[in-house]
Parts: sequence; C-alpha cells; structure tokens
Amino acid sequence: MTSRWPNIVSATKNIQRLSQQSLWKEAIGALQSQMLDVALQPDPVAFTVTLASFRETGQWLPAMQLYDQILNCCVQSNVITFNTIISSCWGHWELALAMLRGMPDILVNPDDVSCNTATWQSIQNLAFFDAGQIWQFFSNSVSLGGVSPRR
Repeated sequence: MTSRWPNIVSATKNIQRLSQQSLWKEAIGALQSQMLDVALQPDPVAFTVTLASFRETGQWLPAMQLYDQILNCCVQSNVITFNTIISSCWGHWELALAMLRGMPDILVNPDDVSCNTATWQSIQNLAFFDAGQIWQFFSNSVSLGGVSPRR
C-alpha cells in the first residue's frame, strides 16, 4: 500500500517538472505544500531544483528568499546550489559576487562553474572592462577557494 503523503523523491520530481517549465511560483508552492507543510525535510536537491525555476526566469529575489530558508532549515548547501543561485542573479552582478564570496564561509568551495557564472553576470554589466581587468577585480576581491583563472 502506498502512502498518500509524498516522499522526498516524488516531491522533488514534481518540483523539477514545474521548474523545467519555468513555473517558479508553482515550484515554490510545491516545495511548501509537498515538503514543508507535511514536515518532510527538503534536501539540497529539492532546494536546487526549486532554485532552477528562478534561474530560468531571472527571479533573483525569490532565489535569495529561498536561500535564506535553506539556511534556516539547516540544509547543507553544495556547490550546485550556489551555482544555481548565482546564475539567477540576472542584472545583479554585485549579488552574484557576494554569493561567490560567501561560499567558503559555509564550507562550500567555488568551482569553475561558480567563477564562470559570476564572471558572466559581471561581464553583462561591466562591458567596458576587458577580460584582464575583470580577472584582476576577481583576484583582488574574491577568495576563490583554490580556483584560479586559466590562461
């Protein structure tokens, strides 16, 4: 006999389906109703697939609000979660850099994707800089956790 209450896998799959359709309001609603309201503890995957719906639609504010909720739920974020948040920061390069800078504070090391995504967010708004100036900016202001630009 199957339970009428969702389990983490089925709830995450439903959220992922909504996220793939860029239905961010529905994805966050599903996270709330299928996990949080029934005391089902979301894992990093559930939060990350929900964050992906924000990335697809450039909804940076709900992404930041969900990130706060992740911290409050004491769910350990991973590099994929952060990369998804950074990529949702359309037009907010300072926020993307702040997220990149904050990764080591919660014991998540940035990877190439983290740096490239934050760089892309910055380049969109700092078009007057050349690539060397951007990397100099990153080198001076961001601890990259062992990730360095390739030359």
